[in-house]
Amino acid sequence: MSKIWILCSFLSMLCSYTFAQRTSLTYESSNEDIVNPERGFYRTYYAYANKYEALNAQELSSLRNGVVPFKDCPYKVNISIILRCFSLDGFQDKDLTQQLLDNIDNDFAIARKAGIKMIIRFGYKFAATPNYKPPYGDAPLARVKQHIAQLQPILRKNADVIAIAQLGFIGLWGEGYYSDYYGIPGTSSTGQNLRDRAQLLDAFLKALPAPLIVQVRHPTSKQDYQALIKNKTLAARIGFHNDAFLGPNDDMGTFKSQDMSAGGRARNSSAVLMSYVQSGSANTAMGGESAASNPPYDKCSAQGGQAENRLAMDHFSYLNSSYHRTVLTGWAPCIEDIKRKLGYRLVLESGAYSTRTRANDTFSIAISITNEGYAAPFNSKNVSLILYNQATKKAYSALLPVDVRSWSPGTQSLNAVFSLGSGVPEGKYDLLLGVADNNASLAKNPDFAIKFANKDVWRDDVIANDLHCTLTVAGQRSGSAIKTTSGKKKVLIIQ
Repeated sequence: MSKIWILCSFLSMLCSYTFAQRTSLTYESSNEDIVNPERGFYRTYYAYANKYEALNAQELSSLRNGVVPFKDCPYKVNISIILRCFSLDGFQDKDLTQQLLDNIDNDFAIARKAGIKMIIRFGYKFAATPNYKPPYGDAPLARVKQHIAQLQPILRKNADVIAIAQLGFIGLWGEGYYSDYYGIPGTSSTGQNLRDRAQLLDAFLKALPAPLIVQVRHPTSKQDYQALIKNKTLAARIGFHNDAFLGPNDDMGTFKSQDMSAGGRARNSSAVLMSYVQSGSANTAMGGESAASNPPYDKCSAQGGQAENRLAMDHFSYLNSSYHRTVLTGWAPCIEDIKRKLGYRLVLESGAYSTRTRANDTFSIAISITNEGYAAPFNSKNVSLILYNQATKKAYSALLPVDVRSWSPGTQSLNAVFSLGSGVPEGKYDLLLGVADNNASLAKNPDFAIKFANKDVWRDDVIANDLHCTLTVAGQRSGSAIKTTSGKKKVLIIQ
């Protein structure tokens, strides 16, 4: 009897060993400029209310394949994101027409069809006045709030293709500076001006569905909002855009401050404001454009400049591809590095995987991922492990409880334990990692999925990254059903 027991025990251990087999893999990184959503260089498109020109889906689609951003530019850029500036000029004293609202709505549909996401900005005057003298052509707070209310249904309907929103509305180009109604930051703003700006920002944040980010042009706009509105939940969605990146005089006044007479914020030094932005952009988003030549500060680091250092410290996700041309042309020695690193750049480093499992049993993965970019993804995604049946070509998956917005520059570990649902048949399966848009309308579109910067991992047919591991599913584990937790880890069900 004891010999039989020993033999059974040995067979049981052998069986357990067989189904606990694992493999460890390392992955080769790619030097390619990967076209990924919500990052990289952008192109600007203006829409004028009095002479509206719709976006062109064919043109937008072609941007992904590489374009020369301006005449005599020494390089090409691949573009997956555009800035759409909507001019509401002519409506400073009246409601927006239904025709204009329909035109705006249609633009979102065109972008969706083209596989492009949009940075959006609304404003009134998108041109300079003579000698930058008033009137500047923006609208009073009550009117702007009414326009935001009219735009809200469109923004919520099309939130899937809004990468990020810029506050806009105030001043020339919607940049929040030269204004008839809201003062001029750092020079002539009153306490009431600052309160009006904070109320406008509050209205726009509420019009956009969470967790979409609203970027402000001046760091003090977020400080004022925090001091005056005191809504921590909404304040967490405020990011920054710097449209004078690397310019003279503290990025042309971006980091200039004044006292807030309403109380709550004292004057900050430029260094304090820059630190505030660099800290805040790590958890929200930063983008923008250069605005003026400022050598050698605006040059590549190899030329004694600060371009790459500032892009990294400020966590830049996107930049204007065509302005300022002197600055951009001067980046030729480091442009390939900048193109690769704007925003996130996710690289599979290594992985350890179960290679066999059974129904009513568990298997696990442990993956090391490095973000080589300047920033984490600023919008959440659906991360899933996908089992792709090699024979039937059918895919099964489980969502992972991870937030890619926490994948800051550096190395992350992704560990999970899984079990098979009753509908997963025996067979051999490719293991893949999918990082898809979390909007159902875009989840099955590869243009909106994140591709890892590795050689030979992207699978367009599955819209996921191939982990190059085969999992064999065979037989069924004897005994009771597995528990929904394994140690401290929740067991995720593949279905």
